[in-house]
Amino acid sequence: MSSSILDIKIRKFVPADRPAIRRISFKTSFLGSPEFFINHEEAVADALTLYFTDYEPESSFVAIQGEKVIGYLTGTKNAARMNAMVNSRIFPQLWRHAFGQGLIFQKKILTLLWYMGGSALKWEFSLPDVTDRYPALLHINIDESFRGRGVGRALMDYFLDYLKSERIPGVHCATLSDDAYRFFTSAGFYLLLKKPRTYLRYHFKKEMFYYLLGKTLR
Repeated sequence: MSSSILDIKIRKFVPADRPAIRRISFKTSFLGSPEFFINHEEAVADALTLYFTDYEPESSFVAIQGEKVIGYLTGTKNAARMNAMVNSRIFPQLWRHAFGQGLIFQKKILTLLWYMGGSALKWEFSLPDVTDRYPALLHINIDESFRGRGVGRALMDYFLDYLKSERIPGVHCATLSDDAYRFFTSAGFYLLLKKPRTYLRYHFKKEMFYYLLGKTLR
């Protein structure tokens, strides 16, 4: 199965795509402002992509122009299983590295953790479990210079066809971006939850929201 938009093609992830996915994930993290919050590409990329590229690579896809990866969709067929793996194996590993390399003591990260603690006290990170109805999960990131060309929608359609072939009943996703929220709703996703993320206000100087969305597939 393959898909193309002019000279852009969608295909399955292969291990050689890993560096490009990690690079794009860092550049697009924190709504394109990663350096303000944490200036460590490896740590951010590990947190965002390690499970998908190393533990369930068969559920991820890339958009390429020629041989260049210009966007990706990382996903899982079973978010509950993924969360268990992340919590038991990946997050402890990331925290050990953060302490071992002294990252946790950097001013930017301490500031981020301080504000995140405030959000936690307001229960802003408390989320419902939607994995019974929407067991799959996806993340999409596109290189900034290739946005607005239908790449995200092509990746989405490819992934949804994959889930349907695997008889997955539903998929969910989350975003902090208003533009991404509109993109997902235009693709047939429904808003399941909207919550403030006040810890981001100290940088973006405006009210930020976390959008949780879901889509049934049968």
